[in-house]
Amino acid sequence: MSSGLLACLLTAGLLTTTVHADTFRWVDEKGTVHYSDQVPPEQAKTRHSKLSARGFEVETVEAPKTPEQVEREQLLKQLRTQQEKVLNEQRDQDQALMRTYRSTEEILTALKVKLDSLESNIRMTQASIDRDTQSLATHEKRAGESVSKGQPVSQATHDSIAALRKRMTAYQNQIQRTENEKLATSDRFGRDMKRFLAIKAMQDRNENPNVDWTRSVAKAMGNGPGDIISVVECEGKSQCDHYWALAGDYLRRKSGYHVAVETEKILQTPYPRNDTDFGITITRLTGKTNFLIFMDVICRPTSVGEQLCKGERVREVHEGFQRSVLGALPDTGPPPQSQPRSTRTDPD
Repeated sequence: MSSGLLACLLTAGLLTTTVHADTFRWVDEKGTVHYSDQVPPEQAKTRHSKLSARGFEVETVEAPKTPEQVEREQLLKQLRTQQEKVLNEQRDQDQALMRTYRSTEEILTALKVKLDSLESNIRMTQASIDRDTQSLATHEKRAGESVSKGQPVSQATHDSIAALRKRMTAYQNQIQRTENEKLATSDRFGRDMKRFLAIKAMQDRNENPNVDWTRSVAKAMGNGPGDIISVVECEGKSQCDHYWALAGDYLRRKSGYHVAVETEKILQTPYPRNDTDFGITITRLTGKTNFLIFMDVICRPTSVGEQLCKGERVREVHEGFQRSVLGALPDTGPPPQSQPRSTRTDPD
């Protein structure tokens, strides 16, 4: 385009440039959402967003964090790191399980082969015990005859009897270990069967069977109103087993949410279906010197999801979990704005 033609178009008003003023969004202390071309001075230090011409968030200025908020964020990050480790381990186990077996019949066949092998080992060990029993009887008879004749029992006979008894004890211990292995094998294959059927059922319902879906949502979001962190410290394995059972009972029966994943270390609802839905993951973690049970509520990474995770529905989930596992929360006064009835610990 020549400079002369460009000048004519500009003069005629046929080529114009539209300038859009910046638009900002913020929420006041009453929860009211505001939009304006500038942020009021009293809101400058609170969280606010800059929007594009289409209304999309392009820049966010966070409010300064208090030392308590920084501490909670650090704790939440540590807990989620531990959680992700547990979920990744389960994902790898799930993938190996589904690669190894195509049907429940294959699992049952593999179990039978393993148990038959262990039972064969027991039979062979028992045969060795039977042979040594006969040999021991011969040596003991020989020793008895020497004693009845008033003759000393030879050192060789003493040594043989001692060696046979020691070996027979070792064989019996070996049989007991193999019997324990049979029980452990049946238990392990039972868990594999249960998990296999669960994954197949999720696939049939078109649900995401991957337990590590939490990586695809916004980890930086709060864990609930006031950044509530629901983590329970167990004083020992038996207490942790008890708390874990209570947590599972809460999620299965009392919360009304469908439990898609249930293992020894993970209780998890399905992936959030939309912006008004959230996911719950309860994991059993191992700290430096203790055991922890951590409940994480995560929403979709949108403005609606963010408000959901900071709203009353999520608060009710946290408080329901804490009531079920730790006991009743006080009913008087306004809802707590900080971390209620939770334990701050140092996970690995």
